Amino acid sequence: MVTVNGLTLEEAIRADIADARAKQKRAQEAMTQAELDVKRFGDYADMLERALQLRKELVSIRYNGHASLDAEQFHKQSIWVSLKAIMDASKGILVVNDAVSFLTEMKVFSDREEARHSVYSTIHNHQHDLDKVRPGIYRLKGVTTPHYTLDKNKPDLKNPMGFRVGVARVLQDASDQPLERKEIWKRMQAIGIKSRSKNPLGWVDWMAKQIHAEKVAPHTWRWQAKEAERQLNLK
Repeated sequence: MVTVNGLTLEEAIRADIADARAKQKRAQEAMTQAELDVKRFGDYADMLERALQLRKELVSIRYNGHASLDAEQFHKQSIWVSLKAIMDASKGILVVNDAVSFLTEMKVFSDREEARHSVYSTIHNHQHDLDKVRPGIYRLKGVTTPHYTLDKNKPDLKNPMGFRVGVARVLQDASDQPLERKEIWKRMQAIGIKSRSKNPLGWVDWMAKQIHAEKVAPHTWRWQAKEAERQLNLK
């Protein structure tokens, strides 16, 4: 009987097959990780290129389609002066969400949470200069804005819970199962959560990050109980 290293020829071949399959599996796993890394680093590079482009285009930026703003000035002046410039560009109206997005986009703040806190603090310190139109919308006192109309007939969304709590609820119900943002949003809608945002999937990613859910792949999140519960206890 022919033997190889103490094994029969058939046993040796079977051992080689098992070894080849194991190497194939490791190669597939490495390839999957490599594909994820390619996407992750590609997204990161795109973000950096976009940030660099924004820094180069500091001449003027359109705000809400009304007037041009000198973006460079926002890095040199107080937040109140910046908000007044935004209101001047919007006929005296300050929409907090728009201002937060603009100031974050201009890299005045590192993230939306920091920008939102600063904007509301500034509004509080200058409340005598502003009229509150409705939550999140203010008008500079003494300014009339006939062109700006609020849709008072827009129906209340009447969500059963806040957007952030909804993201947390869906991830918590999924336990250890990772969910892609489209699936998270689908399940949120199933429990009655609606959004007027043009990009609800972007908000899903943002809120998942805010509650410190574990990011296991691009746009894919898993519940982390301790961190999420700590975040949800914040105001």
